[in-house]
Order: sequence, then C-alpha cells, then structure tokens
Amino acid sequence: MSAPPRSGADLNKIQAKYGTRLKDLTDKVAKEGRDMLKEDIADPRLTGKAAPNHDAFMSRANRVGWALFDAGLYSRARKYYDSLQELTEKYREENDWRHAGALLSNRGLACWLAGDVDRAVESWVQAATVEDGRTYGIAMQDSFAMNGLYKKWVCQPACEFGLQCAQLAERNVSAEDVELLVERLRLSQDDALEFALMDLLTDAERPSQMGTRSSGFSTWRRATVLRNIGCLLEFELRLLGHTGDDLYNLMTDAFSGNAGWKAIAHKLCEIACEKKNSGDSDEKILGKLLNLPNATPTKRFKKSFVVAYKARNFMAHDIDSAGPFADKHALTVIGHVLHVMIAAARLDAGEGMW
Repeated sequence: MSAPPRSGADLNKIQAKYGTRLKDLTDKVAKEGRDMLKEDIADPRLTGKAAPNHDAFMSRANRVGWALFDAGLYSRARKYYDSLQELTEKYREENDWRHAGALLSNRGLACWLAGDVDRAVESWVQAATVEDGRTYGIAMQDSFAMNGLYKKWVCQPACEFGLQCAQLAERNVSAEDVELLVERLRLSQDDALEFALMDLLTDAERPSQMGTRSSGFSTWRRATVLRNIGCLLEFELRLLGHTGDDLYNLMTDAFSGNAGWKAIAHKLCEIACEKKNSGDSDEKILGKLLNLPNATPTKRFKKSFVVAYKARNFMAHDIDSAGPFADKHALTVIGHVLHVMIAAARLDAGEGMW
C-alpha cells in the first residue's frame, strides 16, 4: 500500500480531479435539461390550446432543476435556471410568447436556497408582474410566486421571528398584528417598505448575527439592523400621515389621541436623553429604560416608546457596534421598536391599543 500523498501539489491534484468530475456531471445534467426545454418549447401539444397549462412546455426541464435542489446543489441550480431563462427569452424574441412564470419562480427558489436573497425576490416579483400579470391578468400579490414562494420562504419566517421579538415588549401582540403592520407598510408605498421590513427581520433572524456575540462582524450586523429598523419606524410614521421635524414630534403626533400624551411623551424623552446630564454610560441608561414599569399594556407601551426613541437617536448619531443596543439587548430593543410600529399600524387601521 503506497503512502498517502502529503505534498501540496498532490492534494491539489485530488481536488482538481474530483472538482472536474463533479463539474462534468452537473454540466451534463444541465445540458440534458436545456435540451428538454429546446424540444418542448416548440411542441404545439405543450404550448397550444391542447396544452394542459401554460407551464407545460417547461415541466421536464423544471424537474431537472428540482433534482439539483434534492442534491443540495443550489448554486448549480441557480446557474441552470439562468440558462433556461436565456433560452426562453431567446425563443420569445425570435418566435412568440411563452409563459415563464414557473421557471422564474423556481429560479427565485434556487437563488434563495443559494443565499442570494436579492435575486430571489427579484425573480419572484418578475414572475408575478411580468409573467403572471400578462398571462393571467392577476395582481402581484395573487401570484403563486408571491403568495406561495415569497410568503413561505421570506414572509412567514420573518413574521414569526418579528412576532417573537415584539412579544418581548408586549405579550399581547398577535400574529394578526404583525400581518397588519406588513399590510399597512405595503399599502403606504407599493411594497417597498414591506420588503424593507422582511429584509431586516431576515437579517436579524440569522443566528450568526443575532445570537450570542461571537465576532465584530456579527455585532456590526446587529448594529446595522437596529439602525435601519429605527429608520423604518420614522418612515412608517411619515407615510401614515403623521407630521413632525424629528422622531419625537412624529411619535407624539401619532399617539396624540390619548389625553395628556404629549406631556407623558416629553417626560419619557427626558428620561431617554438623561445621559446628557447624568454622564451615565449608554449601557446604564439602557438598563434604566429596560427596567421601567411594565405591569400594564399602557406602561409597556410607554416603555417601548422611550426605548425606541433612544435607540433610534443613539444608532443614528453614534453607531457603536460594541454598545449595549447592538450587543446582548439587540432582540429586546428590536421588539420595542416593532411594538411601537405595530401600535401605529393598529391606530391607522382604526383599532385601539391593547
């Protein structure tokens, strides 16, 4: 029995050998799938009136993509679906329309599983607006790409995580409350703010970012999520029609329907800004805020109001990735911000507080 190779050159040969074999195999699989699409896309039995559905011509090629999913080859599946999209577009330019909704939907799933969130959502939106909109005449949110795949892979896990965070601040927040917030954001600005919230919650859910602090990178990502969700609170209040030249005035305008609220808010903001006079550390100030009374829904909301206000102003002007807001209290602070955002959405929808 020969001795195992130990030199760098020998190990590189092993890597190259098996890398080539895997590439050749996946290239062969992808070519067979493309050949299926080339054959079926021109078949009148799969594209004409006799076709069982608008996606019939890509059924075989799609199954090859699913096989790549099953094998865990998500990046290879993404490249495969890119090539199918190119073939379909070329055919449409030279011949006539073919519906590519299923192809784009599966390309989106391949991108999502490969970790390419932006291209995943882009593919699902394109499937919904360009493909399903033309073929079926339906709204974007009624497309399977959005109401099925985007909802399953992005919205549901993000909203479940958002609910867990919000319930750290107000235990009476329900899944319906989170859905209401998403709906109000969607109605206010053509899905842009809904996508923003889903992106932030998806980022926040990743254990490497929001779990126990393990690196400067993950802590910095926590700081980024906190900063951006504070900005989103401010955007939400403005788009819901509230006025004010800063967050304090926006928040007091949003909740001014409660008697004496402005005076209460002013006092709470004084507490949040106490560091200016006391010289206490940010961690000590945050500790005071998180220890405010929370025995009733009203007290819990006041607590969320002041924590959200302090976090927004602190993260906007003095981003300290190692500070208390971005470190061990990150999920709690996100929960308080979400609590205020959900409360504003409930009031905008004509519902009361908890």
